[in-house]
Amino acid sequence: MGGLGSELESLGSEMGSLSSELGSPGTEMGSLGGCMNFVRSAESLDLERVSVDSERRLVIFSGGTAFNSCARLMTEESLLKVSYVLPVSDDGGSTSEIIKCLGGPAVGDIRSRCVQLSADTDSETLAVKEILGHRLCSDSLQAAEDEWYSVLDGSHTLWTSVAKPYRETILAFLGHFRIQLRDKQFDFRNGSVGNFFLSGARCFFNSLEAATLILARVLRMDEGVRVLPAISTEKQVALVAELEDGTLLHGQNLISHPGGKTGESTVETLPSKIRKIFYNGAERYPKPNPAVIDCLASSDSIIYSMGSLFTSIAPTLALRGVGDIISEKAVPKIVILNATLDRETRWSNGEMKASDVVLAIAEVLTEAMVCRIPRRAYSPRDFVTTLIVPEGGEIDVDVGRLAQLGITDVIPVATALGAEQVLYREDHLVECLRELTKT
Repeated sequence: MGGLGSELESLGSEMGSLSSELGSPGTEMGSLGGCMNFVRSAESLDLERVSVDSERRLVIFSGGTAFNSCARLMTEESLLKVSYVLPVSDDGGSTSEIIKCLGGPAVGDIRSRCVQLSADTDSETLAVKEILGHRLCSDSLQAAEDEWYSVLDGSHTLWTSVAKPYRETILAFLGHFRIQLRDKQFDFRNGSVGNFFLSGARCFFNSLEAATLILARVLRMDEGVRVLPAISTEKQVALVAELEDGTLLHGQNLISHPGGKTGESTVETLPSKIRKIFYNGAERYPKPNPAVIDCLASSDSIIYSMGSLFTSIAPTLALRGVGDIISEKAVPKIVILNATLDRETRWSNGEMKASDVVLAIAEVLTEAMVCRIPRRAYSPRDFVTTLIVPEGGEIDVDVGRLAQLGITDVIPVATALGAEQVLYREDHLVECLRELTKT
């Protein structure tokens, strides 16, 4: 069992401490031409950066999917201590069904990142990863419900390589999730077993942070990695996007990929550019999870991951005081530019350029600041120092405008052609990040 017993025994005291803290149970790079005097290649970084053989603390603002392929590679360097800040505002897929019945914050992105970061040390941990990463069938309501009950009673083939301590730990929280659904109509089709586990643990502890700690332990995540909900709340949170034509779009799913709950989306072009993103409710910019503030305060580098700009990255930034801390930190602040445009960055008569992405990040951070002007004028460089761009990506890298904003550290990284689009080469991107964060 590789020490799982002792880990679970020590969990009680850790949970007590946690409860006390919480207080409750298009333009290709070849066209950049003469601007290459300040656009650097990733290969040149080792000539300009000095490696420091000491622990480095990174904070990565990220959604639950886009950075997953790189997250595992980041753990291979023991000196990197990474804290991932993820949104809890998703309202699509199986998450929408959980929220409809139980309320509370969205858990899907948290689960996705934790599963990706799980240990692959033996057949049992791989089996646990498969269970918590498994989705029930989507054929019919009855078939999905039948599969769910086979998971609950232990007869599902997924349990074959899982010994009793692991099995009972997971089933305890799945069982609690089932109890919460009593007398409720729940659609199990395409449901995530990991989401059910995390929701059961959240309801049991009345804390998403406590549930995330349990999930991390069960998956045997590296102790140098933390996965943090952006907001510490047990209530549902929802996003609002304000377009330049005055239109208001409510909810992540409607903003990003309106469509059916099973994942089939109709990607309609937005009528105009997104002007602003904020949370629905009395507080447009709520307080962040205190652990996020602590991690930012001690961070050596800050990274804004690729992903949906307004529904994955912005929700982790549109929080009171986050911009204040980031603006005062004299550390690398790195944006990873998406390789493709999407519904959020392209509208009926235009599309975002690289400088627009930088400005959008700076603006959401400034809007949520506690101590804004007139103390001093903030510039995009206070929030972004470096831009990583994909070779051959769809987004126009307008280096002239970037230079006007103070962003002259622009680094192209190799890409590969995926099934439908250009993608970063994961090993090249991770190596670039490692070099940039050696300060």
